[in-house]
Amino acid sequence: MGRLRLIAFCLFAGPAAAFDGGGIVEVSVMEGWRSDEGVHIAALHMRLEPGWKTYWRVPGEGGIPPRFDWSGSGNLAAAEPRFPIPGVFDISGFKTIGYENEVVFPLLLRPERADSPIALEGRMEFGVCSDICVPVALEVSSLLPPDGGLTDSLIRRALDDQPKMAGTGSATCLVRPVDGGMSVTANIRMPDHGHGETVVMEHPDPEIWVTGATLKRSGDTVTAVAEFLSSDGKPFPMARDAIRITMIGSRGATEIAGCPAG
Repeated sequence: MGRLRLIAFCLFAGPAAAFDGGGIVEVSVMEGWRSDEGVHIAALHMRLEPGWKTYWRVPGEGGIPPRFDWSGSGNLAAAEPRFPIPGVFDISGFKTIGYENEVVFPLLLRPERADSPIALEGRMEFGVCSDICVPVALEVSSLLPPDGGLTDSLIRRALDDQPKMAGTGSATCLVRPVDGGMSVTANIRMPDHGHGETVVMEHPDPEIWVTGATLKRSGDTVTAVAEFLSSDGKPFPMARDAIRITMIGSRGATEIAGCPAG
């Protein structure tokens, strides 16, 4: 396994408060394997101290989502992180979405030259929380050989633990302008996902802030409402096929890509 070196770990919990988080989180690169299609399947394995949590790609009402920058890598044409199904937690009165104890983030890496190693070099930024929240920055460095590694069961389980994809037409959306952006009302046809059902809506533009969704269930139909707010505070064209909706509950998670008009 390649190791990650902690380069920044700072906390602000009040005036002049600073925190050395060296013992709270440990992250390692799992070498993985090169698939028959030429994609290298590696992973980041994060282990957290008891009581600490980290965030999903959408952190919820507060938190720091993970961000990856692989621009310093060699022989790397594309990199795609995958996120296992998260849990939903209450931290200091805020609903947050993420992981506790440990999590494996698979990385699907496409080399420029299939018969050569990938020199994985980059930066990972994320947050960890207990009673307080800590931003973390890590430098990544690992050499991934084209013939290296056997299929790893931990990575396989993380890949299998992603949200299921719903069929076309599982949701329709009403979009209307509001102060600061757009409101989206989604009517989702989805069976009960168990305790703590949460609906998350996403927009691909990081400049668009999406509020937490309110939801109401009636049988197998859920109505969820969220606001998509622009940085300039104005309404904007909403590409319905870019809307991503994920329903999370104790029985699993389901993802919907695109939300046509009802």
